[in-house]
Amino acid sequence: SKVVRASIVMLPDVNAMMWKEAKQIAINVEAKRVCAQIRLATLARKILKRTEYLVAKHAAIIVAKHVRQFLARIFVSKILQAMREDEEYQRRWRCAKVVQTAWRRFFWRNRFVLHQERRIEEKKQNIAATRAKLREIRERERASVVFRDVIRIDSTIATVTISFRDETYLQDENSMMIKVYVPTTMETFTFNLEEKAIRECLEKALLSQGRLSWDEMLKESALKELTKRLMLRVVRGRPIF
Repeated sequence: SKVVRASIVMLPDVNAMMWKEAKQIAINVEAKRVCAQIRLATLARKILKRTEYLVAKHAAIIVAKHVRQFLARIFVSKILQAMREDEEYQRRWRCAKVVQTAWRRFFWRNRFVLHQERRIEEKKQNIAATRAKLREIRERERASVVFRDVIRIDSTIATVTISFRDETYLQDENSMMIKVYVPTTMETFTFNLEEKAIRECLEKALLSQGRLSWDEMLKESALKELTKRLMLRVVRGRPIF
């Protein structure tokens, strides 16, 4: 087989074809190697140049920033120096400061004084309204009182006050209230009596043959009969009506 292969290879046509194929393969391999080298070199140069560009750009930005800051400081310092050296400006500034201080003091003091006056006025109005209401209640209570006397039961002295319970004075369905105040214990006992009970009690006490009128029932002698109906009981030294 070797002899056959060698004899075939040595043929001119086959030999030429084989050399042509070998040269093509060698050219392809060399082209791939060269392309790879070019690509690697391109990427390396790209990275280096981009790094150099970014460093230079950052440095230029820093330099420009500091330059602008330096120039701005110089400009502002010149303006401030001119303003400080201007006496008229300083005088106006001091006057404005004094005026603003005085105005703020006047404004807030005025508001505080007005608030105090408003509070005092409201307090006075509330006190006046409360006093008027209490005065009205006292006047109504005084006007409703029809009898007041001091009684003595056993050894206990008490003050008895008889008054109308509501404002329906001398009208139908009237009721009366009896208050018994004991000074020794400073206690007050209250009893509410309807018109029917008052009428029955006074008619029996006065031995009346007919229906009593209000004028007759409001007489002092008639109302004393109501006080005589009060009963006293002493519980543990404390008088209770």
